[in-house]
Amino acid sequence: MATEYPSVERTLVAWAKTYTPVTAICTSTRISTRLPEEPVFPYLTVKRIGGGPIVGTPVDNPLVQWDCYGQRTNRNTTPPSLSPDYTNAENLALALMGAAEDVTEVEHEGHIYGMQVLSMRRLPEEDTMWAHYAVDMFVTIREIP
Repeated sequence: MATEYPSVERTLVAWAKTYTPVTAICTSTRISTRLPEEPVFPYLTVKRIGGGPIVGTPVDNPLVQWDCYGQRTNRNTTPPSLSPDYTNAENLALALMGAAEDVTEVEHEGHIYGMQVLSMRRLPEEDTMWAHYAVDMFVTIREIP
């Protein structure tokens, strides 16, 4: 019988929605696997970009990318600023990096054994002018026994 692996994206979205340092910056309604057509910022998405299962085991080792977005304008200034809000996007990325260190066997849709941060980078969004940071990490996950 083939091994069934949990959806790493759904598992990580469920986990992030319960992690206070993340939800203090980005409410749980702003965490998903893709941006809505008209997002309210800050916003956090996650997607699998690589990795794979450990052959012969029920353990998956996906490489995921978290995308942390900030708004493009600050309406609290006069006149409104058109510069991206990199502060909130970066703070969200830093909260995720700290979270990776805190994960020790948590269960949501899958059993997360741990996370390893590989990189954090600032990505230009010249067409939208959104602030955007990406955090790449390996996740060790398996189905809940």
